[in-house]
Amino acid sequence: MKSIFKQYGVVFILLSLLTGLIGAFVNPLMGLFIVEGLQSPPIYLGVYTTGVTLMGILFSQWLGGLADKGVSAKKMFMIAVSGMGMALIIFANATSFWQVFAAGVLLLSMGNAAIPQVMTIARQWADEQDHIDITQFNTRLRAAISFAWVAGPPLGYLLASGVAFSRSFYTAATFALLALIFAMKFLPSVNANDRAKKAEPNQPINHFGP
Repeated sequence: MKSIFKQYGVVFILLSLLTGLIGAFVNPLMGLFIVEGLQSPPIYLGVYTTGVTLMGILFSQWLGGLADKGVSAKKMFMIAVSGMGMALIIFANATSFWQVFAAGVLLLSMGNAAIPQVMTIARQWADEQDHIDITQFNTRLRAAISFAWVAGPPLGYLLASGVAFSRSFYTAATFALLALIFAMKFLPSVNANDRAKKAEPNQPINHFGP
């Protein structure tokens, strides 16, 4: 199965779909969850969004530094997805806004880097294959992510109907666990230093793929 997945790039398409579904199930729900589920003032939604966004930028910068030091995109993807999964478990059991805020800022913000890392790993793999049309391959990856964002939000709202937000959070956490397992079993571990050794002396190295 591993060889089939790698030969046709199916694992990267499935991983893009799973990663997209994590955010698609959760992010559209957060406003309703904070205001209706936790009975918090609407201004707290702005506090949450600002905190998670700013921390996501800082986390992305940190990952960029790790990439420059040669840390593989696979490891960074696993860090990002693990953070998302832990945050979702906390969301499912939270009883106050500040629990959600802390989990969002410290853990969920890592998820901003998950999809870029999937695209990076996929591009690194595709660059080494002779039978892969890179343009078509990238199109399929982006289509999988787009499909996740078309199907994910309505399914997330459906699961959360009746203010049962924990069902959506646990489902998204399951996607995060599946994505982590897929990454551990199937993804190659290629770092920037390895690619630099294989490149021509004057060939620039693109750390972040497409």
